[in-house]
This record gives sequence, structure tokens and C-alpha cells, in this order.
Amino acid sequence: MTAEKPEIVVYHFAPAWGLPTCGPFALKLLAWLAYHRVPWRSAVQNNPGKGPKGKSPWVEIDGETIADSDRIIAHLSERLGLKDAEAGLSRADQGIALAFRTAFEERVHQILEYELFMLPEGQEFLRGVFETDMPKPMVAVVFPLLRRQFAKQLHARGITRHSHEEIVEMARRQFEGLAGLLSSRPFICGDRPGLADFACYGQAALMVRWPMKTPAATIARQIPELVNWCDALEALSFADVQKAA
Repeated sequence: MTAEKPEIVVYHFAPAWGLPTCGPFALKLLAWLAYHRVPWRSAVQNNPGKGPKGKSPWVEIDGETIADSDRIIAHLSERLGLKDAEAGLSRADQGIALAFRTAFEERVHQILEYELFMLPEGQEFLRGVFETDMPKPMVAVVFPLLRRQFAKQLHARGITRHSHEEIVEMARRQFEGLAGLLSSRPFICGDRPGLADFACYGQAALMVRWPMKTPAATIARQIPELVNWCDALEALSFADVQKAA
């Protein structure tokens, strides 16, 4: 018997670049939901501070609030009896998939934030997002404060202790590593996408799809395996999928 689908509201950053959200962890979640044909209702919320963990995304499932994309996916997988493609892998390959997606999410997310908050092209986009929620004079005050906050975070996490050229080379290695995995299979987990695919897609697809000519994004768009993998995941997940009204 198929488990009854719950009422799900996903709170996430605004759509951008033809994607349902510009938030990497929310994109991971939405792609996973869509692939498994789990209906949801989107609620755009550009202030992650309103969520229970102060980060995006979070959900309400039949009135219960849950934060963190991994926790949300684990909760829904158990409740709906959804088996991930990784479950069909050997124990060793499950470990490799977990290690790869954890490392890729951590490193590429830092690079993504670096390109958005530290480079002029990303800053221009982010100011536009903020201006949809608040007057321009307020954005002129708030955005520099937010940028300084992220600059401190990125330094504390280590990424901006490296030179710009070193960060770009890190991005190249991450994307080429993913392309190497995809050179002999359609998805990280084999013939069908698993959690490792959705996790890495959430980070990579934003840079593949955004039009800004930032260095890491430019590298990503030049790797055919990466672009084709994004295309395939989106065709399986978002094509002809109707979200809950």
C-alpha cells in the first residue's frame, strides 16, 4: 500500500535562472521531491532567519516544521517508504557516494557563496533579490552589512584564506572530479539518480544555469558531462511535474 502523501509547504529562496529556487539546498530538496513525484507548495522566503535553524530551506509537513534538507529528505523517505538509488549500491559504494556528496556540498557551497558575495557580478544579482523585498535605500544599508558578515564566515571556514586564483582552481578540481564520475555512468549512483546526485546538483546547477560570467560558473558550463547531467536530472525531475496548488 502506498503511503498517503502529506501536505508539504517548502520555504525557500526565490526562483532564478529558470530554476525553482536560487538556494542550493532548497534546489536539492525540490529536485528530490519532484523526482519522487511528491507534491509540495512553494512559499518564497528570502530571509532564512525566519526558519527554525536560521537557514534555508525548511518545511511544514502537516503542520510540523522541519529544517535542513537532509533531515527533511530522511523524514519523508521513511514516512513515504521511498528507497534511494544508493540503497542498491554495495556498502563500499554507499560510503563513496556519501563521502563524495559531503565533500562536494561543503566545498562547492563555499565557492558559490564566494562568487555571489565577493565578486561584483554576484553582488549585483543579490542586490536585485533584496530589492524585491525591501526599498532600495534600505538595501543600500543592509547589503554591505550582510556582505561583511559573509566575508567573515567565508574567512572562518577557510575558503577566502586562499587567493582568487586558488579558489578558481579548487572549483575546477571539484567540477572535473564530478565529471570524471559521470564519464562512465549517467548518474553518480548508476543508472538512476540518488541522493548524491540531488545534493551535488543543488550546488552545481546554479552555476551551470546562472548567466553571470563568474570564473567557477564559466568552468562548470564548459564541462559537457556536467551540463548533460544537469539536463538529465531536470528532465527527470521538473519536466511536466505539477506542484501542489
